[in-house]
Amino acid sequence: MTEEFWLTYSEAAEKLGIKIDSVKRRARARRWAKRIRNDGIAEVRIPTDALAESRQEALTARPEDNPPHEPALSERIIKAETRAAAAEARAEALEQHLADVQRDRDHWRDLTERLSQPRPSIWSRLLGRD
Repeated sequence: MTEEFWLTYSEAAEKLGIKIDSVKRRARARRWAKRIRNDGIAEVRIPTDALAESRQEALTARPEDNPPHEPALSERIIKAETRAAAAEARAEALEQHLADVQRDRDHWRDLTERLSQPRPSIWSRLLGRD
């Protein structure tokens, strides 16, 4: 008889080392029991042998600890990182310049609107009539 555990989908995903959607698909395909807790969270009943299979798959699918060192690749990575840093600096400078241009534009727009307002004639101003 296999032991079974009730786990939430996120807990099951963590234990099995897969995504939550994959747990849901696997639960449907293998017809694992499902229940809703009082707090509204769904749980699925996972057999222990499924957890053991998952651990074994994770151990056999481990990537190499130390990938081979390629100097040409490292050099290209350094160049790419340098270019990216320079591009970010240019982007920041352009953003600052754009902010300055927008501030100038707003100033000139306000000035234009103020000067385009109709003004009383010099005679009406001198005689005190509006």
